[in-house]
Amino acid sequence: MLILKRVLSSPNWGPTGKRGFHSFRHSYAKAVLEREPPVSFKWLQLQLGHSDLKTTMDTYGHLEAASKKAVAASLEGAFKV
Repeated sequence: MLILKRVLSSPNWGPTGKRGFHSFRHSYAKAVLEREPPVSFKWLQLQLGHSDLKTTMDTYGHLEAASKKAVAASLEGAFKV
């Protein structure tokens, strides 16, 4: 429920002026993938009702790459000598 509140309270949960169903779904998926601890794409597939994992990965896979870069940057900062 916290993710739903976060998405709905955000002023930009969809493209400006286009706050339709698919914008909401995409914003929800993005919020879920950005949370800690991270969820699996399989879990997200089931939540969104995609018939196969490929659909989920094709649509939201780019978010994983951005997330990995952010984690790598934070770890790099944590382990500077």
